[in-house]
Amino acid sequence: MYEFVLDKAWNGGQTDKEWFFKLADRRIGKISPEARKAWEILANKVYVQPAQVGQGTLTNARPCLKGNGHWTTKPTIEYQPKDLVEAWRLLLSVKDCQRDSYEFDLVNIGRQVLGNYFNVVRDEFTLAYEAGDIPMMKNRGNKMREILADLDKLVSCHPTFSLHKWITDARDMGHDAASKNYYEMNARSLITIWGDSYHLTDYANRSWAGLTNQYYSVRWDRFINKVIEAAEKKKNFDEEEFFNQSRIYENEWVNPSNRISYNEGGDGIKLARQIYKKYAKEIIR
Repeated sequence: MYEFVLDKAWNGGQTDKEWFFKLADRRIGKISPEARKAWEILANKVYVQPAQVGQGTLTNARPCLKGNGHWTTKPTIEYQPKDLVEAWRLLLSVKDCQRDSYEFDLVNIGRQVLGNYFNVVRDEFTLAYEAGDIPMMKNRGNKMREILADLDKLVSCHPTFSLHKWITDARDMGHDAASKNYYEMNARSLITIWGDSYHLTDYANRSWAGLTNQYYSVRWDRFINKVIEAAEKKKNFDEEEFFNQSRIYENEWVNPSNRISYNEGGDGIKLARQIYKKYAKEIIR
């Protein structure tokens, strides 16, 4: 979007549609009707609101039954999720393209598609909780876990979404074990608790490989278990107690002594096609 705005400011003579068609051609490395149509949908139907402070998918937010838990992670969107899915489908239908920019776009759009769907499933989990439907709670809870696992696998396919790289770069700034640990702790803090005040928790949330399966997923797994446990005991879910427990976990996670395991890359184009095939029908229902 920054490229679009600056080009429009300095270079006239082409319509918005022409500009996005040329962008599609550059991303694919050739003229593709499918890619052009995908970018036309993104331009006209998806990029329809200014960025928000704390904008991010619900997967990255502190778990809660309704809303997004905290102002630092806002998953609200003004477009129709089916339009984003259609743009993804069109890009996935492009043949004989292995460009890095193409793989990035498939991973990036897929990341948002899964994040949008996670919001829907969380709301279904909450409705089941309110109805006292424990089997449905378990069903939707498992689906939430599944989405988070697939999301981490997908973003692990491109280095742009790598917690491993973020932490490695931070540690490389140090000259001995103590300074390397210091920089790693700060790198972890920046994208999670931010500092000592819980008011800024998740302010720099990121849908990154490693962060999703080693931090966000752990919080959501604990949340799902606690809510189901409360329902089975016919008690109300204690949000305050869960908040306090989450704070303890979050503050402990930034310690470099807590080792992180990562999904090791993969073919983002191939995996994006597999994930689309897996989720498309249930997302557009």
